[in-house]
Amino acid sequence: MIEYAAVTQLSDRLKKAVDLAPVVVEFWLHKMVGPAMVREMKDAAPVKSGKLRDAIRALNEPMKVRVGPFGVEYNQFVVEGTKPHTIKPKNASTLRFKIGGVTYYAKSVKHPGTRPNPYMTVSSKKVMERMLPRLAQLQIDVIKTGKRPHG
Repeated sequence: MIEYAAVTQLSDRLKKAVDLAPVVVEFWLHKMVGPAMVREMKDAAPVKSGKLRDAIRALNEPMKVRVGPFGVEYNQFVVEGTKPHTIKPKNASTLRFKIGGVTYYAKSVKHPGTRPNPYMTVSSKKVMERMLPRLAQLQIDVIKTGKRPHG
């Protein structure tokens, strides 16, 4: 009888773990993966003005988390890079810019382009390598305790 009770208890806990699987995954995404991704991306993001880094945040949605710089229109150019191109003024007859404290004026400038910086992909891979074992541990804890994760 004792063996049967242990099997029944394990079976009940496994059923509970299956029922709680979506809760566990959502907890893992929102409480662990999202914050870790934000930290990793902020550390890896290129910083000129700080606008890109400061815009990185996590948006929790049912069964997923979206992480990235929201509201920064130039992120695509950072991630994918740019080809050499000519920059011309839009609302004036000349461009004005400073280099080393000296002001320059030009009708156009030839930008050499930029190399791609896949900081988002690199950061995501690093975080997932660290976080996947934590999801497995959360599932094991649910099987052992029969309770949903908290924290």
